Amino acid sequence: MDIYSFLNSKDIAEHCRRLQKTWTPLQMALIISRSDRSVPDKHRAWRELISDYPDMPVPPLPECEITNGFESLHKMLLAQIDYEKCALRSFRNDTREQAEIKTEPCQVDLPPAIIETFARFLVPEIRKYYDSEQGQREFAE
Repeated sequence: MDIYSFLNSKDIAEHCRRLQKTWTPLQMALIISRSDRSVPDKHRAWRELISDYPDMPVPPLPECEITNGFESLHKMLLAQIDYEKCALRSFRNDTREQAEIKTEPCQVDLPPAIIETFARFLVPEIRKYYDSEQGQREFAE
């Protein structure tokens, strides 16, 4: 995986590439999460991370809004992917003005910390992406 391509700064990405900087799977998951890449790109990268890198526990990370640890990074990422896909389906099914997260039709068992993090940081990004021309093309299923 070219994790450097998920760094938002090309200069930092090039510097890290020259240094051959490596990260743990958890650090890679966070880099992917914080990148400016599209949601489908992030999901593909997380799936690649799950298939190609070892699983590990996730300790509490208050600076990332993760107040409780998780037993498995892989399970946490799969749950996050499922939750985001559910939210995207909900956005597509609602009118643009009424778009909001609906958990009833797509029940996903997530710890409250992930739901809070998703609502605080990712929902605005998903809305922005979904409203973009590229988002309209990718989610026009």
